[in-house]
Amino acid sequence: MIGLEIHFQLKGKKLFCDCSTESYGVQKTSFERILSPTASEMGFYDPAAEYEKTRDRKFRYVSTDNSCLVEADEEPPHSPNEDAIATGMMVAGSLNCRPLDSVMFMRKVVVDGSNTSGFQRTAVVGFDGKMETSRGPVRISSVCVEEDSARKIEQDRKVEEDVLYSLDRLGIPLLEIVTEPDILDAEHAVEVAKSIGFIVASTGRSRRQVDSIRQDVNISLGFGRVEIKGIQKLSLIGKSISHEIERQRNMRDAMEILKKRGGMKRPIMFSEAGKYFEKTESKMLKNAFRNRLSIYASVGSNLDGLLKNDQFRVGKDLSDIAKAFGLGGILHTDELPAFGITGKEVEMAREELSPGDEDAIIFVIADKSKAGKLSDAFTSRIKKLSSLDFSETRGPLEDGSTKFLRPLPGKDRMYPETDVPIVQIGSDARQRISEFVPRSEEEIAKDLSEEFSISLQDARTIASNFLLDDFRDLTETTKDGKLSARIMLQTIPEMEKKHKASFETGELNRLLKISTEMGWSRNTLENAMEVMLTRKLDAKQSAKEVQEASLSEGDLMVLVKEIADASGKEIKPGTLIAMLKQKTKKSFDPKEAIEILEKLK
Repeated sequence: MIGLEIHFQLKGKKLFCDCSTESYGVQKTSFERILSPTASEMGFYDPAAEYEKTRDRKFRYVSTDNSCLVEADEEPPHSPNEDAIATGMMVAGSLNCRPLDSVMFMRKVVVDGSNTSGFQRTAVVGFDGKMETSRGPVRISSVCVEEDSARKIEQDRKVEEDVLYSLDRLGIPLLEIVTEPDILDAEHAVEVAKSIGFIVASTGRSRRQVDSIRQDVNISLGFGRVEIKGIQKLSLIGKSISHEIERQRNMRDAMEILKKRGGMKRPIMFSEAGKYFEKTESKMLKNAFRNRLSIYASVGSNLDGLLKNDQFRVGKDLSDIAKAFGLGGILHTDELPAFGITGKEVEMAREELSPGDEDAIIFVIADKSKAGKLSDAFTSRIKKLSSLDFSETRGPLEDGSTKFLRPLPGKDRMYPETDVPIVQIGSDARQRISEFVPRSEEEIAKDLSEEFSISLQDARTIASNFLLDDFRDLTETTKDGKLSARIMLQTIPEMEKKHKASFETGELNRLLKISTEMGWSRNTLENAMEVMLTRKLDAKQSAKEVQEASLSEGDLMVLVKEIADASGKEIKPGTLIAMLKQKTKKSFDPKEAIEILEKLK
């Protein structure tokens, strides 16, 4: 059983204030918060919130040029963004959802630091819908409009409570479309996600920046629901589903072996084991000892061979828990000796702990307080897995595998929002919603190709990746559709992959504007983009660097004329470029040089 939760950011203004959804990356002030869970109206605590409480973290926030006191939770929310609500209802209507006469916001408890208030505001704008696919109908559970979370900037593992968030993303309107578990397999999931994406793109209101679209996949194989949260690429949906199905089946097999061995006969109980490693040559342990950490060890009852082999990865599961508590992971006897730790050192710990023949030994590098927390966390984890309850929230990795994030949230985290009035849907809004008709991918691609004189192949790539609004904005700056398509589909991805870095959107847009005003060639622009990315310069600095290192059109003309006059015969383009490179160390556009040569004939 597979279901999807797909999230789309909307552009314009934020959901509960007049701040723009776009930021130039300007940071203003910073502040700290400690968040604590509260009980629901029935007196119960949400399990995800209780888990976050055990991590005992403190959160720091950076306000930005597109945030205000609302995002800082120092001012009540303003009236909700009616355009965002209308857009949500357009999408809901296209998905055949039941219409609503009014919209009421609720609060959803969130204490992982991603919202300064400790809750997220969300409202249902449509429910009980259905969409047709090539594999049969897929039911739509709900369409919601909610505020997006803050963006995590960094988290220092050495300082567990030190998590830094930016408020640039907090409060951006977010559409959430939730399907019922009617999706048959990974391929079907991609089809459903793309179809919903085109409906949202057709509204003209979707935002197309990094992380503006995020898919959550819900999978159940009979071991409880697993939510894979925050898949940003369509290509990763299929991989994540396949990996998760394999992971759950392997975990089931591992737990069946554990059960046959008699289960976990004693809890995980970490004790100090540093004395066995006092003369270690392991760089990892030496570094830990210098940082006043120690190594702790515990018997893993009946876990020998299950922590790590060709099929079973229970050790990775426990390692994810350790990382959630700010540690680097775990070590265990299924993989030791390794990492500079010798077999003799492991044997000394083994003799002290006296494990059984089918027991493993688990090591963690930590301080005493965290070792104590992990004893309880690991014991609870293995008990939960042993009962074949795999339900939880996991995060996607680039290879399609996943990692543990937190327990699944429950119904106890929802309660009414008292600061936002109920929104009545008037007749004008209903008319606008009823007139909306979504367009197909091919229709969008053909219109794009004709309007901007780009190839149909490029237009299809732009449409299928939901880059239409980005492309239009880029072409508004460059005044050249073909150049925009090349920058978007080739230059940016290739440079970011090559240098393992990302462009800052605001500065890149400013550089493109300078390029258009200065009449740069494509070669000069791409040189400037590379300088910006590799040297981390702003637009003006990058432009200055490239102009100083590039031949002006006049200087290029002089050099081409000199070469042509000295040759006394027709010069081939390749020869001209080679001779120019010998005469100057400055960069130039080969195409421009060849055009000058043609004019001189």
